[in-house]
Amino acid sequence: MNDVYLNSYNADGIIISTPTGSTGYSLSAGGPIVSPNAAMTIMTPIAPHTLNTRSIIFPAQDVITVEIGKGRHCDCEKGIASFDGDTFIPMVTGDCIQIRQADVKTRILKLNHLSFVEVLRRKMRDS
Repeated sequence: MNDVYLNSYNADGIIISTPTGSTGYSLSAGGPIVSPNAAMTIMTPIAPHTLNTRSIIFPAQDVITVEIGKGRHCDCEKGIASFDGDTFIPMVTGDCIQIRQADVKTRILKLNHLSFVEVLRRKMRDS
C-alpha cells in the first residue's frame, strides 16, 4: 500500500474493486456492500486459507501493488490477472500489478430515479 508492505495472503486470489466496479464479485467472496457514491478501493481475498482474513477498504487515492509470491515450497507460482472478466494477463512469481485511481473520471448515466437504498432493499428482499 503506497509502497509500504501490508501482508501476504494465502488465498485463491484477490479482488480489487471500486464501489461501481467488480462489487458483485467482491460481495460474493464475502466483501462489503458499498454505496456507489463512496470514494474507496476494496481489497477482498478469494477463499482465504485462514479464518481471520477479511476485506480491507482503502481511500480511493491509495496505490495498491499486488505481487505474485512464492508458493509453499518456494516454487514458481503461476496466476492470471483478470480485469472485469474481459482481459486476462498471465503472471508468474515476482510479477506485480499496480492499481491506482485514474486521472480521468467516467460519467455514469442513471436511467431510473431509485436510490441506492431502494435498489438494495429490493435486491435483498428478492434473494
